Amino acid sequence: MPTNILPHCPKIRVIASGMFISNIVDGSSQADIGLLRNAPNHRMNITLKIRNDKDPEKNQLIEISPDYHQDFSILVNRVTQPGIQVYRSDSLSQQPFNRRTLPDLNNVTSSDRPDMDFGWVVDLDDLLGRKCSAHLDPTELAPTIYFNKGIFYTGSVSLGRAFSVQGGQIDLFGHMAHTLAIDIELEHGVKAIFKNGSNVLYEFQASDPLNYLIEIDRDCIPDDICHSDFKLLYHALSLGLDEDHKVDLQPDPETDTASVSEGDPLIPCMGGNRAP
Repeated sequence: MPTNILPHCPKIRVIASGMFISNIVDGSSQADIGLLRNAPNHRMNITLKIRNDKDPEKNQLIEISPDYHQDFSILVNRVTQPGIQVYRSDSLSQQPFNRRTLPDLNNVTSSDRPDMDFGWVVDLDDLLGRKCSAHLDPTELAPTIYFNKGIFYTGSVSLGRAFSVQGGQIDLFGHMAHTLAIDIELEHGVKAIFKNGSNVLYEFQASDPLNYLIEIDRDCIPDDICHSDFKLLYHALSLGLDEDHKVDLQPDPETDTASVSEGDPLIPCMGGNRAP
């Protein structure tokens, strides 16, 4: 069952950005984020830091040596149910989810974060009108990061509204997640192991007074690019469509042609989520 509560200070926070296809289902025992293998001019970078929530500028890098030819996992050794949860805001509980307007945070309670609702993450099955898992080439998602516990939510939402472009037709899609976040809490006596292939990169202990940040970056180079590379996802989705029939997500082609707010893109270079 989705949760309407986000942890105040989780032991581990994961932030993912860029071109990926995730498989996140509330209530399941496992979730994963598959980074798009074929994504020219996009970074492939996974980092681990000691997290300073009061001043993120003081986050401290922990040296790891990831091998991007091997999958990653962040697995808790003793999981109490539920394992995988998504965060849904009380103020956005109505259906269908409205992407067209950003929420007014002045009209919600301090504990409610509609801007972090999981619903901002693009639902690929809904957008493309078919079950993407049936058309997925898993070899095009490499590496993949696996989880067995965590609350999944929108880390940040796009400044601009995306438009769905297919052939000559342009329709308003709305705001979309700019980053995907995962909070992992550890109960007393529990640990989480961060692995890369068979190599243990780090062990997180519940008794450790420090908190941690893992950043998964498959985003554009350079950072101030102002368009989406959404169509790159078709490298991993064999849908049998020619270019004119492939759905794309882009800024408004008439007005949203520049970056705003210190280089933040109006529409992020971001993938989406699929059902199993």
